[in-house]
Amino acid sequence: MPEENRTAYLGFHSLATMIVTFLGNFVGTQFITATQGTSITLFGYRMIPIQYMMILPFLDLIFLSVWIVIAGRLLQKPQ
Repeated sequence: MPEENRTAYLGFHSLATMIVTFLGNFVGTQFITATQGTSITLFGYRMIPIQYMMILPFLDLIFLSVWIVIAGRLLQKPQ
Protein backbone atom coordinates (compact mmCIF):
# COMPACT_ATOMS: atom_id res chain seq x y z
CA MET A 1 0.00 0.00 0.00
CA PRO A 2 1.46 3.36 -0.93
CA GLU A 3 2.36 5.72 1.89
CA GLU A 4 0.38 8.51 0.26
CA ASN A 5 -3.32 8.41 1.20
CA ARG A 6 -2.86 5.29 3.35
CA THR A 7 -5.47 6.55 5.83
CA ALA A 8 -7.99 7.00 3.02
CA TYR A 9 -7.38 3.44 1.78
CA LEU A 10 -7.79 1.96 5.25
CA GLY A 11 -10.90 4.05 5.89
CA PHE A 12 -12.47 2.92 2.61
CA HIS A 13 -11.63 -0.71 3.37
CA SER A 14 -13.22 -0.43 6.81
CA LEU A 15 -16.34 1.20 5.40
CA ALA A 16 -16.70 -1.38 2.61
CA THR A 17 -16.23 -4.23 5.11
CA MET A 18 -18.86 -2.78 7.44
CA ILE A 19 -21.39 -2.32 4.61
CA VAL A 20 -20.88 -5.85 3.27
CA THR A 21 -21.15 -7.31 6.78
CA PHE A 22 -24.40 -5.43 7.38
CA LEU A 23 -25.83 -6.54 4.04
CA GLY A 24 -24.84 -10.16 4.68
CA ASN A 25 -26.56 -10.15 8.06
CA PHE A 26 -29.65 -8.45 6.64
CA VAL A 27 -29.99 -10.80 3.66
CA GLY A 28 -29.37 -13.84 5.84
CA THR A 29 -32.04 -12.76 8.32
CA GLN A 30 -34.53 -12.10 5.53
CA PHE A 31 -33.78 -15.49 3.96
CA ILE A 32 -34.30 -17.34 7.25
CA THR A 33 -37.53 -15.40 7.91
CA ALA A 34 -38.88 -16.07 4.40
CA THR A 35 -38.09 -19.80 4.48
CA GLN A 36 -39.14 -20.44 8.07
CA GLY A 37 -41.01 -23.71 8.40
CA THR A 38 -39.75 -25.14 5.10
CA SER A 39 -37.22 -27.88 4.57
CA ILE A 40 -35.61 -29.67 1.65
CA THR A 41 -34.27 -33.18 1.35
CA LEU A 42 -30.83 -33.49 -0.19
CA PHE A 43 -29.23 -36.92 -0.59
CA GLY A 44 -31.75 -38.34 1.87
CA TYR A 45 -30.94 -35.77 4.55
CA ARG A 46 -33.64 -33.35 5.71
CA MET A 47 -32.27 -29.80 5.90
CA ILE A 48 -33.71 -26.74 7.63
CA PRO A 49 -33.23 -23.21 6.17
CA ILE A 50 -30.02 -22.37 8.02
CA GLN A 51 -28.45 -25.60 6.80
CA TYR A 52 -29.34 -25.16 3.15
CA MET A 53 -28.40 -21.50 3.29
CA MET A 54 -24.82 -22.72 3.88
CA ILE A 55 -24.90 -24.37 0.45
CA LEU A 56 -24.54 -20.90 -1.12
CA PRO A 57 -21.03 -20.17 0.27
CA PHE A 58 -20.03 -23.72 -0.69
CA LEU A 59 -21.12 -23.15 -4.29
CA ASP A 60 -19.41 -19.75 -4.31
CA LEU A 61 -16.12 -21.33 -3.23
CA ILE A 62 -16.41 -24.05 -5.87
CA PHE A 63 -17.08 -21.42 -8.56
CA LEU A 64 -14.15 -19.29 -7.34
CA SER A 65 -11.79 -22.27 -7.35
CA VAL A 66 -12.74 -23.23 -10.91
CA TRP A 67 -12.39 -19.61 -12.02
CA ILE A 68 -8.90 -19.35 -10.48
CA VAL A 69 -7.76 -22.53 -12.23
CA ILE A 70 -9.11 -21.35 -15.60
CA ALA A 71 -7.59 -17.87 -15.19
CA GLY A 72 -4.25 -19.39 -14.20
CA ARG A 73 -4.20 -21.56 -17.31
CA LEU A 74 -5.10 -18.63 -19.54
CA LEU A 75 -2.32 -16.50 -18.05
CA GLN A 76 0.25 -19.29 -18.50
CA LYS A 77 -0.37 -19.66 -22.25
CA PRO A 78 2.62 -18.58 -24.34
CA GLN A 79 2.10 -15.22 -25.99
